[in-house]
Amino acid sequence: MPLDAVRGIAATVGYPVDPPPLAPWAERLRAAHANAIENLAVFAALVLTAHALGISTSATALAGSLYLWSRVLHAITYTLGLPWLRTLAFTGGFVAQMIVAFQLLWAWPG
Repeated sequence: MPLDAVRGIAATVGYPVDPPPLAPWAERLRAAHANAIENLAVFAALVLTAHALGISTSATALAGSLYLWSRVLHAITYTLGLPWLRTLAFTGGFVAQMIVAFQLLWAWPG
């Protein structure tokens, strides 16, 4: 059910003082979105640092694909309320972050 069907058009585009609660799946989707934004900040910082340092390997390319599909799966499983699959999907995104971080560390001069 779309948000405007729950709250109405005026409340959707406005700022209602006391809006009616969202459906449980919609609350989970909202939480998944917030989690995606928080994790994107970390991944983006790692990828932009790797790019600035000229680090582009098959591992970083794999990490990009792994991160994207893990986050898509995370949003779906979070919304559907599948906690074990959600955790696995989140772990995939975390592993992608670690792959890029290790590529940065291995390229460190020293």
